Amino acid sequence: MVSPRLGPQSERMDRNLATEIARIEDQLRTTLDDISARVAVGAAREHTHALVRHARELADSLERTVGRLDEDDDAEGVRRMAAYLSAHLLVLERDSTGAVMH
Repeated sequence: MVSPRLGPQSERMDRNLATEIARIEDQLRTTLDDISARVAVGAAREHTHALVRHARELADSLERTVGRLDEDDDAEGVRRMAAYLSAHLLVLERDSTGAVMH
């Protein structure tokens, strides 16, 4: 993800940014899996509401963090991944509540 034309300071920031994105992505995927499991067993709305709210916070954080990436092919792939996870959350919101909570 680090561009070879960047200096040492930029490379360090890019590694830090990549680590932050990976951390948020992992947390969001885990939360989405938890929501999916609860929806699959027919959990009541109140049981999923807090998870959906947390997932929305993570998705928003991921979007902001991804927005700090430079413009390159790797960054575009990461942006698409973030958009996919956000879209997946919208589906889960609809399935868990009957309406989008955004």
